[in-house]
Amino acid sequence: MKMTSFEKSLGNETIEALGFKTIDALEKQLDLLTKEVEEEKVYID
Repeated sequence: MKMTSFEKSLGNETIEALGFKTIDALEKQLDLLTKEVEEEKVYID
């Protein structure tokens, strides 16, 4: 996955403060949350 400027701006301390040990773990969680939001949007529409 290509790193965005947002990902580049996150330091390791910031990632750990959010509760993740790696950028990959953060990306996986963001993917899951995005899917959940998209599914909820279908139910709302």
